[in-house]
Amino acid sequence: MDIPELGWKEQTVLSSLAIQSANSPEKGFVSYRAEPSIFQRTDLPIDSQRMGMLKSLFTWPGFHPDEVEAVAGTLDASALKQFADGRQKFLVSCASCHGSDGRGENRMGPPLVNSEWVLGDEKRLSLILLHGLEGPIEVDGKKYDAPEILPVMPAHSTMDDASIAAILTYIRNEWGNQAPPISRRTVGGMRLTTQGRVYPWSAEELNQHIENLE
Repeated sequence: MDIPELGWKEQTVLSSLAIQSANSPEKGFVSYRAEPSIFQRTDLPIDSQRMGMLKSLFTWPGFHPDEVEAVAGTLDASALKQFADGRQKFLVSCASCHGSDGRGENRMGPPLVNSEWVLGDEKRLSLILLHGLEGPIEVDGKKYDAPEILPVMPAHSTMDDASIAAILTYIRNEWGNQAPPISRRTVGGMRLTTQGRVYPWSAEELNQHIENLE
């Protein structure tokens, strides 16, 4: 029997359930008599980390989330809550330029998938959101510049430290990215040390600034 393909509605529901499971205080609260057939599919639109998050909502004979090893990755329970919060904030504040899939929007923003700027130094990444970035930037071996992307990424310094940290934790662990979470303390520390800055960074200047901190 042919297995029907998942439509965009089903994919959206599955992804949303996986993300929201991070905020659920209960694990395994939906009980089945056998493993749901959905988990036997190989075409689900979620990665292994979010699959583990989704499975944690269910239990069946021989399977209980409390008895399963932690999902592969670097995120503990606290960071998973950051991830879920960051996803919502990212969709509101960042997706219009970088795309909900993190691959960037034409004439708007560069990709975040497999980006050394996202996966690299957490202080450098924090400063990008705090003060913005202007001029050309190289991401994953490709140079991006206006008019392919906007000439300036605006500052998000009006956001509080926790919100910025949540967004950064999210983009570092979505779309196949995997990197340690970023704490509000890190963001707050960088905000304090660069207090008074009103201009966006250039890629070269920002890299030099991080080198001087080391």
